[in-house]
Order: sequence, then C-alpha cells, then structure tokens
Amino acid sequence: MDESCHTLDVYSSFIEDFPINSSTVAEHSKKDSILNKVVFYIQHGWPNQLPSCEANLIPYFRRRLSLCVCTNVVLLQTEHLRVVVPRSLQPKVLSLLHEGHWGETRMKQLSRRYCWWPGIDEMIHHTVNECNACQLNASQPTKHYTSWPTTEHSWERIHIDYAGPLEKFMWLIIVDSFSKFPFVVRMQSTTSKATIGALRSVFALEGLPKTIVSDNGTQFSSAEFKNFCQENAITHLTSAPFNPESNGAAERMVRTFKTALTKILCTTARSEDALQIFLNTYRTAPDADGKSPAEKLHGRCHRTVLSVLCPDVNRKDKGNYLSKFSTGETVYVRQYLKRTKWVEGVVIKPLGRKMYQVQTDFGVWRRHQNQMRPRSFSNLKNSETTPSSRSPVPLQALSPSPPLALSPTSSEPLSSLSSPQPTSAAAPSPQLP
Repeated sequence: MDESCHTLDVYSSFIEDFPINSSTVAEHSKKDSILNKVVFYIQHGWPNQLPSCEANLIPYFRRRLSLCVCTNVVLLQTEHLRVVVPRSLQPKVLSLLHEGHWGETRMKQLSRRYCWWPGIDEMIHHTVNECNACQLNASQPTKHYTSWPTTEHSWERIHIDYAGPLEKFMWLIIVDSFSKFPFVVRMQSTTSKATIGALRSVFALEGLPKTIVSDNGTQFSSAEFKNFCQENAITHLTSAPFNPESNGAAERMVRTFKTALTKILCTTARSEDALQIFLNTYRTAPDADGKSPAEKLHGRCHRTVLSVLCPDVNRKDKGNYLSKFSTGETVYVRQYLKRTKWVEGVVIKPLGRKMYQVQTDFGVWRRHQNQMRPRSFSNLKNSETTPSSRSPVPLQALSPSPPLALSPTSSEPLSSLSSPQPTSAAAPSPQLP
C-alpha cells in the first residue's frame, strides 16, 4: 500500500486543473499501460484465463462483462455508469470525493456513483485517516434516538434549529425529514421577525410544509411565530422542554454542519465559500439508499464537477444540415449605424446553423441569416432550392487579413465580385461514329 501511494504522489504533481472532464480522462487513459490492455481485451475479446504475467488485470477480468469503452474512456456498468479512472488521475478524483471532508462511508457511496478503479475503497480509507482536518474534528460516537414517524413525501415535515455562534454568526438550519435536503441561512439576528423572514424566502422556493418541528427557543415559542404558522396552515410542533434531542433531525444537521464547516474552513478562508461547498457536496452525495437529497426533493440529480467525468453516452450526433448561404457567396448584409440599410459583403464562413462571418467594406461582421439576403436575382431564386446551387465567389477572392483582398490602389467596387465574367462557348464534343 505504501508503494502504491508513493506512485500516486509522483503522478499527482502533473495534474493541476479542475474539473477533470471526460476528455482529460480519455487522454490519460491512452497513456495508462494497464487500461490499454483492458481496452484491447474489451475490443477483441477476453481470454478464458489470464496469463500469470497479467495478474494486475484480475480486478478488470472479474468485471469483464460490465466493462465497455466510450470515446476512449473505459466505463464500468453497474447500477450507475462509472468511469474507470486511470492511475495518473486517481489522486485528483480522491480529492474531489473528499472535497467536503466527508467520512469514509459517504465517500464510498459517492464513488459508487461516479468512478472506480482497483483498490479504491482502501484508498478512500487511507485518505480519511490521513486527513488532518478530519481527525482533529472527528465527532463523538453516534447516539440513538427514537425516530419521528416516517414521512411519505418530500417537504411534508421540516425540522429547524439554530447553530452557532460560528464564525461570528448564527445559522438557521432547515432540513426536510423525507429527503434530508438542508437549507442554511446566515443570520444577523435570531428574533422571531428575522426567523420568519428567512423561512419565507425558503418557502418561496419549495412551498409551504405541513409541519414544522423546533425546540422551545424564544423565537419559536413567541406569539408572532405562532401567528405565522396559523396564517400559512402549518402545524408547529415543539420538543420537550430541556430535551433538544427530541428534535433529532435538526440537531444532527446542526452537528453535521458545524463539523463540516470547521473542516472546510481549514482550506477555505471565507465562510460564504465554505457554506456553498457544504451545501453542494451534502445535497448531491447519495445516502444509504443510493439517492441523494437533491434527487429525493427535486426528482433529479444536480450537476456537479464529478458529472463531467463520464462522457455523454446518450448524446446523439447531429446530422448534416443545409446552410442558407455558402462560403464565398456574395450577399447583402444589414447595417445599423448609417442611413443605408444594406451593404455588400462576401460570406467568409458559417459560424453555426444560422450565424455567418461576412467580409464587408467596413470590416468583418458577424450576422444572423435573417440579417442577410442574396446579392443577385439568380441567387435569390436558387435559395428556394438548395444553397449548393449558387455560384460562390472563389475562396482566393477572400483575404484572411481585413478588410478585403483588393489592391490598395484599386478603385473597383465590392459589387464587382458578384459580376459573372464572360466565358467562351464550350466546344461541341466529337460524335462517335
């Protein structure tokens, strides 16, 4: 294990940029000798038994029926499509998995959705144990509490509580009991009015819950908060006096938030950035049932930097399409700065389906096809058939340097580019006897 970690440290010095997208994975996979052998066997068939000299391929051989290749990236097909990460990228992916300083279990759950390589579980265990911030802020053993009734729908019952003071602020914690999706609001004041204002902002996004559970803090037991719940048809339940453990969901989230924020602040200076890292990583990390809080609350996975590791296997190649104007074609282009509405130009190249780069007397312009029209009547007629039937201006007439490929002393106007030159009559072909 020590030798493997030393090798990863040597490779990690060559990787600096985030995020690691599928193109980066494909590039490093080509340089990985083990993955090159795996790709060869995937494409040409696995042997019935590996030779003794290829013992390092045994983990891949055991999963050979679930391996495939897409755009030079080796993928492992399990419940989720996972990227087989080349050795040179494994340290960076480990740092991404540990970005929120989560424990070993949550990191493994996250890896089982996005990535795999031989020995990943042991490396995750090693990463957590070697993380100084995690070890200095490790929590106490988990305490057991009597659970609240299980909710059947998201945002049916929420638990709220205050955390802090932490980083000179109090933090309002809101967690949905069904999805465990958290909201955290940094508060300047903890009065009933300020608490109600923060709750209104969250309810504007997610709607009104049926039940709110809180402790007996003065901001929650006031008449103002009671009226707020009654006006919005919300049932307000409070825990037993001097027994905050009864509000277990909020208490656990408060403890999780404090621990995570303290860890993240070891590497991040601003509390605002640390809060965003906490929310992004917690909301998108799968729970024990394999679904993240974001999936349970919103019904979809949130896109993260880990999402771009895998190439888009559902992407459909865009078919060829006909361009309205062809390269070298003479056109009229709409202008907006002078009295004349249209100026003469030549199409340099298309910039997509509808956009074009056009050379004019005033420089190179970018125009939509709705701001262009053909120069001659013949071109206008041909535009109703196919764009390839127009007679384009030769590319030699277009200069790569602005504005036009005309001699500085030439007085020939731009419109002469579209004038057809007289051609001699074609000689009749000889008749065969």
